[in-house]
Amino acid sequence: MLSVRGRGGDTFFNLSSHKLSYPTPLLRTQTKNLPPSASSNPKKSVTTFMKYSNAPVFIGRANENTVNETEAFFLAKDVSVDYPTSIEAKRKLGKSIDNDDQFTFSGPSVVSIDLNFYVHSEYWEMGWTGALINQASYLFLYDTFPINSVEYGNATGANSFPIKIGNNMFGACKLNEISYSIRPFEPVMGKASFSCFNPPRQETISGDYSVSDASIDASMDANRVIYGNTCVVSNAGQVVSDTVLSSISYSKKYNRSPIYGIGSTLPVRYLVDKVEADMTIESTGLASLIDYSGAKLTSDITVSLLDHSASGIAPSGENSALSISFPSGARVTSEKYSVGEGDFVSSSVEIKHILV
Repeated sequence: MLSVRGRGGDTFFNLSSHKLSYPTPLLRTQTKNLPPSASSNPKKSVTTFMKYSNAPVFIGRANENTVNETEAFFLAKDVSVDYPTSIEAKRKLGKSIDNDDQFTFSGPSVVSIDLNFYVHSEYWEMGWTGALINQASYLFLYDTFPINSVEYGNATGANSFPIKIGNNMFGACKLNEISYSIRPFEPVMGKASFSCFNPPRQETISGDYSVSDASIDASMDANRVIYGNTCVVSNAGQVVSDTVLSSISYSKKYNRSPIYGIGSTLPVRYLVDKVEADMTIESTGLASLIDYSGAKLTSDITVSLLDHSASGIAPSGENSALSISFPSGARVTSEKYSVGEGDFVSSSVEIKHILV
């Protein structure tokens, strides 16, 4: 394993079985100690080391091959890229291992990308015109988001997105899972996991030195970070005591099967097998104890992700902000509660929703 560390001990990136990670928060700082070529060529590949400030993340529109950086900046906390291989040892009858030819190719290799990100209500609008989409980098969070009859959302896991990390472009990225963690007086944190079917290969890790601090200042305004205590929860009282909600965890998983055809290294089709959502709510009590079949929601439970000014994520001027919603018909599948000496009752419920 190769780990590159800064003077203070912070890891810039790791190479462990071709796994790349940028664990430092994506905050812009002045770049120092760049090789001379980097200053003359702002997008020159850096082979010595690359700082987190040169690894911005951009997520483009559905089913496109490139990103428009003006609308696609994404406020990531960290990003991890894993390049696996599908190989097998060559062990043949009557032949010893050849040190120069030890392995054989045994299947496709799918790159995975994991992003932890801040949920932020205002995004890069520099040079905004009617041809651009405000907050376009958040469109992948929506199962459906049609604009002029074009589906810009993830189409319940069917659409793919281009992701640019630094100056490396990853194409045909399919969303595997999206999750949120919501707690009072803490930033709402999101996590997105992708499978990339068209990643860069035989390239160096390349930084993007062209993005200026001034151009993304609005996208990193701390006042626009969404906190748990400014979110609004509706109808949770049907399952828990909604007087005190201590935390909400949400996850939606997309399972798919790529179909490979003769003559192509990329899948020719993707079949979405199932899509399921889970939500866990922690509180100080339960509405009622469930029976052996659980309990069905009688109305939608909604968590509106809003900042201190009641603004949220609303791509292209959408009237309503992004929210987490479990519809009536979803089912409470688990309940727990506990109490200790000198303490109060704490409880949690798990709710499941089947989409596909």
